[in-house]
Amino acid sequence: MKFKVLTVIILLAIIFHFFTGMKNAGINSRITYNNSVRNSLQANCTPCHFPPKANRKMLLNTYTAAKEKIDNIIIRIMKNPKERGFMPRNHLKLADSTINIFIKWKADGLLEK
Repeated sequence: MKFKVLTVIILLAIIFHFFTGMKNAGINSRITYNNSVRNSLQANCTPCHFPPKANRKMLLNTYTAAKEKIDNIIIRIMKNPKERGFMPRNHLKLADSTINIFIKWKADGLLEK
């Protein structure tokens, strides 16, 4: 009897933990400029697209600039290194996980926060 009660309690705890984790994962899986995109841009697009060295037309150092240029960013980072317009120029192609940050950000509605 004690074994059955203990088993039921453990199973309920596991189920509760599983569903709580799924709920939290859904909330945190949104990509926003502040939680992911800004860091990816800084890590991969500096110094060429960030002050003080960047051409003013190509700045990517703000939410607004990144949002306005997202289609161009995605096209360029998805190119292969030998293709014209590939970014980041003179570097290796970004990891698929990094490229997917930009794609998912756009799909999620280009949220800032």
